[in-house]
Amino acid sequence: MGIATVSRAHADHVTELVHTALTAAQARDELRVLTHEHVALRRVAELVARGAALDEVFQAVTMEAAKLVGGSRAGLRRHEHDGSVTTVATYDAELPTVSTAGTQLTMFVVVEGRIWGALTIGTTGSPLPERSEQSLRQFTGLVAAAIANAENKAHLTASRARVVATADETRRRLQRDVHDGAQQRLVQTIITLKIALQAIGRGETPSRELGEALHHAQRAQAELRDVVHGIMPASLTHGGLRTGLESLVGGLAVPVKLQMSMPRLPERLETTVYFFVAEALTNVVKHARASRAEVTVRVDGTVLRAEVRDDGIGGADPARGSGLTGLADRVQALDGTLTFTSAGGSGTVVRACLPLADQ
Repeated sequence: MGIATVSRAHADHVTELVHTALTAAQARDELRVLTHEHVALRRVAELVARGAALDEVFQAVTMEAAKLVGGSRAGLRRHEHDGSVTTVATYDAELPTVSTAGTQLTMFVVVEGRIWGALTIGTTGSPLPERSEQSLRQFTGLVAAAIANAENKAHLTASRARVVATADETRRRLQRDVHDGAQQRLVQTIITLKIALQAIGRGETPSRELGEALHHAQRAQAELRDVVHGIMPASLTHGGLRTGLESLVGGLAVPVKLQMSMPRLPERLETTVYFFVAEALTNVVKHARASRAEVTVRVDGTVLRAEVRDDGIGGADPARGSGLTGLADRVQALDGTLTFTSAGGSGTVVRACLPLADQ
């Protein structure tokens, strides 16, 4: 074997060793990055698991993302439904500023198929490492799941609190209605009947007292009927959703056009739709300043769609206590969705979509 052949073999061997070393180094770098990603995500996931406030989760996401790619500052912004952008968390490592121009990297955060917001990482000195975009993209995708989980948990907690508060307020209202109405009427009935018995004992004919007692008893019956109607209208119980809604819209101050195309449905589904329409129309009467409204209920394949539309002033906002939050809680209790549009001056449209399966 010649010297040239030995030299080539040695060179090939050295090249192979170098390649192996480089591959091993690259593998170690990739493993180190994956480890950092895992640790960062675990810190965020632990906050979600223990029910930390959303603000705390957002702050942790921002800080961990910056540390993951060696950034000195970061910001997490959320895209609101009205098109505005809100900064929900920032991070600044407070490193000394240098003269070298910094770099910035922005990644969209996509939560459950929609752009939730954006995560921006920047430096004030040296550029971000080459793998920063890939690492941040993977981390952002995992963090999106954590954000969805945290938000859903927060929404569920808030919804449960509202349901409990609504149930408590309903009990207090029923107590007031019965105490101030029917109960007082019955007390008057008893007192008047005692007076009538005393008159009979004296040999008198208590016609006036008996008439007064009958009047109080009849008023008590009517007031109890109104209370029961508020809990579960008889027209809905006995006649179904169509009869219930026809009775409902017939007594409103605002003219309502009712369009229904559906068979009889399971009781709890009809009850949910009835009270959805009732509460939406209550908002119309109280807040919309509308001249008319329209209610549409129809079955569309495997879902039931209900819509309440008015020609009022619009501008409905759940934050202002317009009742939309209560509507959403009622609809979501049956795995449904609630949407609404309410541009100023263009009226309001509230839509509920409820699955027919498993109802």
